[in-house]
Amino acid sequence: MHPCQERSASSVPYQSSSTTREPTSAAGVWPAGSIGPSCTGGARRADRGAASAVRAVRDTGPMSPTTGLLLAAGEGRRYGMPKALVADSEGPWVHRAARALLDGGCQDVLVVTGARAEEVEQLLGQMPEWGTGQVAAVRCGTWARGMGASLRSGLTSLATRGRTVPRRAVVHLVDLPDVGAPVVERLLREADAHGEQTGQVARAAYEGRPGHPVVLGQRHWEGVLGGAAGDAGARSYLRRVEPLLVECGDLATGEDVDEPRSGTAALT
Repeated sequence: MHPCQERSASSVPYQSSSTTREPTSAAGVWPAGSIGPSCTGGARRADRGAASAVRAVRDTGPMSPTTGLLLAAGEGRRYGMPKALVADSEGPWVHRAARALLDGGCQDVLVVTGARAEEVEQLLGQMPEWGTGQVAAVRCGTWARGMGASLRSGLTSLATRGRTVPRRAVVHLVDLPDVGAPVVERLLREADAHGEQTGQVARAAYEGRPGHPVVLGQRHWEGVLGGAAGDAGARSYLRRVEPLLVECGDLATGEDVDEPRSGTAALT
């Protein structure tokens, strides 16, 4: 959000806390509350470390089943503010998206933050699941490079969990407010039913249109990272592997919200 962005009449005052610099990891992922790379050289080193970290996953021990990966790092240029800080009558969008993943079958959720990360992380801290291991955040220091950078940070963070690396991730976006738990539940059920054929790669579709969430089995992470750039995210990889499309048009529209609409407020 621009520093001069006007607050909605129904907005909730929100204060930012100070942040503390913490050491960066070899994989290029920065814990919530830390500051990412400020130069392109650091970003390139992070990219190289990401692929190595994912390849190393194959040598880890037992894996936890499913983690939701919620991408909430963008600045929302067309919206006028980060959509992770938007709320409507049903609450903050970032809360809704995280709970959709949890209630739909994910054991935990990792939220990737970036633009105005401190405020987003404070907002996540209001969730009862925060601090219990069910909801956590990782800050993408290169979020301005697009969704691909956020996806890279999130997958790399999951791959470096050691013995708790999940066997699959459910990638979701914060600006899909009408996508709820029933969509996630159906997507996971169908991914399980066709897992042997697809290697756990499935995508929600809305009246035939591919959308989010997307299930990515661990075996696909390296391929996704190889093509994750700009705002394309996993698009190029998904075109190659042709994921299972799971029709969810009867449950939601799956439309992202790019501009402010009536009934929403800025949590600033």
